[in-house]
Amino acid sequence: MDKELIASLVDLIKREEGFLYDFLDLLESQKALLVKNKVEEFEVTVRQQEELIEQIRALETERIGVVQQIARGMKIEDNKVTITRLVEMSLGQVSDELKNVKKNMTQLVDRIRRANQVNQYLIKRSLNRAQRSIDLLIDEGLRDVIYEQDGKIRGQDRRSLMINKTL
Repeated sequence: MDKELIASLVDLIKREEGFLYDFLDLLESQKALLVKNKVEEFEVTVRQQEELIEQIRALETERIGVVQQIARGMKIEDNKVTITRLVEMSLGQVSDELKNVKKNMTQLVDRIRRANQVNQYLIKRSLNRAQRSIDLLIDEGLRDVIYEQDGKIRGQDRRSLMINKTL
């Protein structure tokens, strides 16, 4: 097996790891922006994320090419080449690097997943708050309803707040 290809693979994975750390940093800053309701700044970070995703995709394409070359050299199918399998082939220092890269990437992906879930929750909460505000404006006339003993509404104009203000 070509150790240069393995070293190239490790380098690609480390570069991808760097981009993923940048991506995680953006997710963390987005969380703060969501909490502060800074929509314009949030949109800027979304564009930055899109740029990072393109860079990660380019590295991913390059990584797939290297994996295909390694697979050809090992005379196995591409999908059989995994970091775990390469580590098991005990490649000395390269093996240690692969172990570390695998561990770091696994932890990093988990952190990204958790940060993304938090941001999704904050976005949903924000959307729910906006929807409640809209509902409040539209249905304000129904908020302080007073019922008579016979179940009829007493002295309440049932038009919405928005309609009341515009008429």
